[in-house]
Amino acid sequence: MFVKNKNIKLLLNYGLGPVLFVWLSWSIWQQVQNQPDLDGSFAKIKNSIGGDQSWKLFVCLFFVIVNWGLEARKWQILIRYIQPISFLKAFKATLAGLAFAMNTLNRIGEYGGRVVFVQHGLRWKAVSLTIIGSISQLIITLVFGIAGLFFVINHPSGDYDLWIKVLLSGTVFVTTGLIFLYFRFGFMIKLLARIPRTARFLQHVNVIENLPVRILLRVLLLSGIRYIVF
Repeated sequence: MFVKNKNIKLLLNYGLGPVLFVWLSWSIWQQVQNQPDLDGSFAKIKNSIGGDQSWKLFVCLFFVIVNWGLEARKWQILIRYIQPISFLKAFKATLAGLAFAMNTLNRIGEYGGRVVFVQHGLRWKAVSLTIIGSISQLIITLVFGIAGLFFVINHPSGDYDLWIKVLLSGTVFVTTGLIFLYFRFGFMIKLLARIPRTARFLQHVNVIENLPVRILLRVLLLSGIRYIVF
């Protein structure tokens, strides 16, 4: 029985790799093939490489790498509380998550793509840490959105001003709640612990309770830089 279970684990850890690679490659290829005016797009890319404005393409490619590099650094900082990994491995995991996200509903596959690079038995904890990184990015997006709404309100545009104020109030309320959740996840876990039969679930997220505030602030700062880069 031990040998059988060991073989199953080896199959899950290594045998699925080539299968997932083939599936993702085929899926991405199908998405590229189904793009409208594919020939025209390739012609524009070809012209942008050799034209006078080719530097713009290389600048964009550079910031793409910076963008996902910042995301990888965020994940590396968070995941080290259960499994220290190198930046290169974190970058690979981030790109794997991106590939999975393109082929799943609501980008939920991003979590599965990343945790493939985490040791078996720690993957649910890795998912909870990945969610923390996503919340930090959402908070930054909402903060910049609030700033944009304030700008719009200070430059009235007519009949939509009332709805913009309502949207601003709702966004501020949601953002405040997310910030509280982000910095007080430990408090939320303690509340959930009072609910019967939640111990099995909480054992996968209790790692969040031990995250220092300075780490959460650092991740939030990286999210802000990433937003500006994007």
